[in-house]
Amino acid sequence: MIIDNGVKTTEASAKDKRPFLSIISARYSPHQDADPLKPREPAIIKYFTAYKNQDHGAWLRGGDVWLDSCRFADNGIGLTLASGGTFPYDDGSKQEIKNSLFVGESGNVGTEMMDNRIWGPGGLDHSGRTLPIGQYVCNCDSHLVLCGLT
Repeated sequence: MIIDNGVKTTEASAKDKRPFLSIISARYSPHQDADPLKPREPAIIKYFTAYKNQDHGAWLRGGDVWLDSCRFADNGIGLTLASGGTFPYDDGSKQEIKNSLFVGESGNVGTEMMDNRIWGPGGLDHSGRTLPIGQYVCNCDSHLVLCGLT
């Protein structure tokens, strides 16, 4: 799952020719009833599962994104939270995780196959298992916070 950038909410004009609903560089900032003139309101993501993703289980940049009862396991990086504003001055810079589970490596080791470049040592006993990113670059972080405090 990737939440990043914003969406243009106005029609194309001579001043800004980008089409309505095109992706723009503004950060994701949810508003009540998806109306940018109304107050900001958190986007609540519940029961999301990210399992055995080769890179990120989820990448979230923006403010007012809350994760509740989510699960992250066997991902290269389970979750990356990148700031959407200038903390603490941006009212919408809050990201929240609650009631969620992070597992760096589960008991599911996968299946070794011929010429498998994603098989290598892992787990507490360093026995063989499929690695999310590859044998020589796997760090298996459960979460990563950019531009903020952990």
